[in-house]
Amino acid sequence: LNYYLFSHPYLQAKAQLLSTVDANITNANINTGKRIAVEAGTVYKSLLQQMYNNVKVIEYKSQQDMLQDLANRKIDLIMFD
Repeated sequence: LNYYLFSHPYLQAKAQLLSTVDANITNANINTGKRIAVEAGTVYKSLLQQMYNNVKVIEYKSQQDMLQDLANRKIDLIMFD
């Protein structure tokens, strides 16, 4: 018989998805190969990979780089908090 001690949840991630105004992305079409940017080292990459099986998650070093690539249409969405 093994016993395990778990802590209470101590982190709440309130992630948001950001797109351009004219992106026309909905819950129905998000899992169709969309390119989603996340900050490297965050939990969002694994979260997206668990939620969707057909998205491309791209890690960035800074939010500024993600915003620039979104403006230049190199990515479809950004997930951050």
